[in-house]
Amino acid sequence: MKISGYIPFSKESHYYHDNQGSYRVILDPHCLDCADMDHVECIISHCDKRESLLGSYPGDVRILIRKEGIYYEAKTIDGYMQEKFNRLFESDIRNKRMRGSSLQYDYVPRLQEWTKDEQGSRVLIIKNILQLIDVGPCIDPAYPGSLVWIGEITNSKIHEVELKYYEPVNEYNNVIYV
Repeated sequence: MKISGYIPFSKESHYYHDNQGSYRVILDPHCLDCADMDHVECIISHCDKRESLLGSYPGDVRILIRKEGIYYEAKTIDGYMQEKFNRLFESDIRNKRMRGSSLQYDYVPRLQEWTKDEQGSRVLIIKNILQLIDVGPCIDPAYPGSLVWIGEITNSKIHEVELKYYEPVNEYNNVIYV
């Protein structure tokens, strides 16, 4: 069985908190341009990877970067736990308990940009990710519009995501048709 998901760029996350108060995070569309993505794992809700039953070996996780966001695809484990895992996990996704996807990464704080939104709230724009550590389905996704589904990344699924969340752009004259 394969699990796939999507995490959008340029969408504000839910609120985080630090010693200066609350803030939101936005992933810049070019944040992964120079990132190390050689050992990305797929981990459920960033839990302890020993408890996760998704791909954690080189080649088990496929990453596809497009202008609107990050797509990932992971194999589930093989072996005696496979059937139990498939039933539980598939049920969680189909019943919307696993509502989206998330990612974990390392970055250098001084290379990012702080700004304010229209309401004056702080916003951290992640411009440069050093290493993409993991991606995976989660119960409480940080970024609205993130998705998780059972199956592979296909051109039709990418097209479905793009139509649902993005206004199509005519390639010839950059006119947006809604």
